[in-house]
Amino acid sequence: MTNTAHFGEKEASGLDIRVFTGVDSIHFQHAMSIRTEVFVDEQKVPIEMEHDEFDSCSTHIIILDDQSPIAAGRVYRHDDVVHMGRICVKKSRRGEGLGLRVMGKLISEGVELGPEIVLHAQVHSIPFYAKLGFVAEGDVFIEAGIDHVIMKYSETQ
Repeated sequence: MTNTAHFGEKEASGLDIRVFTGVDSIHFQHAMSIRTEVFVDEQKVPIEMEHDEFDSCSTHIIILDDQSPIAAGRVYRHDDVVHMGRICVKKSRRGEGLGLRVMGKLISEGVELGPEIVLHAQVHSIPFYAKLGFVAEGDVFIEAGIDHVIMKYSETQ
């Protein structure tokens, strides 16, 4: 897939928000950097689980502060379902609303791909996603050694 920077926004705060596709760009390297820091280093997810076949077909969001990655996420369509995931914020920057910014961009991109979005939420993050309109469905399951639940978002809720 060709790398395409859909847009980049430089906010008054100095943060740079990038939306892009593909895996062959500096933007993807930045996304993998923050994902590795959060999921592999902090949460002990095996590195081989962090990068998968869906990265190449995903629309990715990355937030940079002075060219340093501080938040990321991705969204893609597979088997007629829109999936959102790999949503992360650098530990030292949590509590600044960066997760909400990433989610806002992901939801905007996601609804363009289909009417319903699904994500695997870590159980401790359920209230965060619920505030954004996601609804938990089904039982808790283990993914990468961490308790998760399926959550769905629909524009028609």
